[in-house]
Amino acid sequence: MIKLMSSYKRTRPPHWRLFPFVVLSLALLTILTGSLSSLFRSKALASTLNMAEGTQSNAELFEWPKKDKRRFLHAVYRVGDLDRTIKFYTECFGMKLLRKRDIPEEKYSNAFLGFGPEQSHFVVELTYNYGVSSYDIGTGFGHFAISTPDVYKLVENIRAKGGNVTREPAPVKGGTSIIAFVKDPDGYAFELIQRASTPEPLCQVMLRVGDLERSIKFYEKALGLRLVRKVDRPEYKYTLAMLGYAEEHETIVLELTYNYGVTEYTKGNAYAQVAIGTDDVYKSAEVVNLVTQELGGKITRQPGPIPGLNTKITAFLDPDGWKTVLVDNQDFLKELE
Repeated sequence: MIKLMSSYKRTRPPHWRLFPFVVLSLALLTILTGSLSSLFRSKALASTLNMAEGTQSNAELFEWPKKDKRRFLHAVYRVGDLDRTIKFYTECFGMKLLRKRDIPEEKYSNAFLGFGPEQSHFVVELTYNYGVSSYDIGTGFGHFAISTPDVYKLVENIRAKGGNVTREPAPVKGGTSIIAFVKDPDGYAFELIQRASTPEPLCQVMLRVGDLERSIKFYEKALGLRLVRKVDRPEYKYTLAMLGYAEEHETIVLELTYNYGVTEYTKGNAYAQVAIGTDDVYKSAEVVNLVTQELGGKITRQPGPIPGLNTKITAFLDPDGWKTVLVDNQDFLKELE
């Protein structure tokens, strides 16, 4: 028996001596694999939690435009003769000159006109750049609109003062509302809408867009605007959407028009932007930034004070390239003092 055992010991293969080390290595590998697995699970859990927190944070951020105190402040566009346009708007439309300023060091002048004080009404901001007498309106800008109790009377007044009436007063196609169209001296179109009364006579800015559903979603999420009306006219191959912070007859609305099959328009260099008030330009810019990542567009001016004026603003383009400026509400009121 002893000889047999001795013989067995002598005939064991050399690698048998490595067996304990193999067992130990496998044990360590098992422990290490378990640790790595736990680590990966921990990282995955942390990542999931971070994503959940981010999603919740974004969801809270998207509620901000709905809670914010927003109001359309003014539309900005360029004209070739400031005094001529002021005369036309005051005498033909019945607007009031609210303020005027000249900035010779930057070679431009501004005039603000409307149907009521800037603190409570939407107005137009006309910009005259020294030496520039005409601009290209482009194909994308549509019109402004003014509501009036008597379109016929207003049109006759405009005609008597040499205004260009491009559509005589009559019911809108497919409807009963009485409308007319005129053009100002620079070629901007104004729709005249008959309404018995309204707190906001300057009541629309119409822009053409290439994807209506995308634009509606953009303005709802980025600016907190509400879709108050949508009209499809397949017989005329267009669809329009009215977005505002209240009903159409109560406030200014943004009218977006989609013409079947047309996805792009020229912007020209005449119409500039609309300005909207906000209680927090920084938070508002965060929302816009998220929306542009999803739907297109871009922030063109990061939030902060305007040098020399200290009014805090931020500016951005929508997916079609239309510009909006958000202005701090309190800073805006200080400007008017």
